[in-house]
Amino acid sequence: MKKSLALLLFSLSFGLIAQAEIKVNDINKEDIPAEVKYKGNVHAAVTWKDKDGTHYVIQTETPLLITKQSKAASETYRTVYNPNSGETDTIANYEIVNVAGHQDTIRNLEADYRIKGLFTYHYVQTKSGTELVWKNLDNVNQCSYRNLHANYLTKPIVTDLDGDKKAEIWFLYVLGCRQNVSVPLGMKEILYIGSDRFSVRGLQITTRTTTDGIEKKYGGESVMDESFMTLPQSFKDYGKKLWQENVEQK
Repeated sequence: MKKSLALLLFSLSFGLIAQAEIKVNDINKEDIPAEVKYKGNVHAAVTWKDKDGTHYVIQTETPLLITKQSKAASETYRTVYNPNSGETDTIANYEIVNVAGHQDTIRNLEADYRIKGLFTYHYVQTKSGTELVWKNLDNVNQCSYRNLHANYLTKPIVTDLDGDKKAEIWFLYVLGCRQNVSVPLGMKEILYIGSDRFSVRGLQITTRTTTDGIEKKYGGESVMDESFMTLPQSFKDYGKKLWQENVEQK
């Protein structure tokens, strides 16, 4: 009886150890080692330690950057090659026109184009040096700065669902170019296990009021990629939970 009880207690304690959470700490930009290289402004950063070393996951976002295309389009004039004459013609990027009896400036829409990036990096630091494990780079471009959206929905979330004492890293964000807030934005859920990437893609839910005053929800669809579908059920369940917690537009 005592032997059976001891075995039971050992099994329970082993299960608790295997499922123990990894101790993760939020850090500021000043706490990130100089050897950890990244681009953009720090949105969130976390760190933890395991047998492989000290880990850092950093989320950054760029400002709304002017593209070469928008810079060229913002010039008063542009030059184009005329194949008929074999010469270069000068064309106005802006034109003064009459609209409903008033003078108005017709501006090249491309002049408003901006690009914004969301970058996430995972580094591990050991006695022998600092190594980049993976980086996830995404952006929106060719979109007017008025309509461009690129935002994180979560900071890096660190789990150990399979109890192997190695971290899984999750994060979610939205990307899109839209003129109306009632149009759902594209939404992504990213998971890294080691250097392997898994993703869920879909649309965030937005609420739209119809002409007769009825509120209707749009979006919310999601599709797991093929590699995500091969994961254990505990990973798929956790991914669905994270998606549902963030899918509604705040």
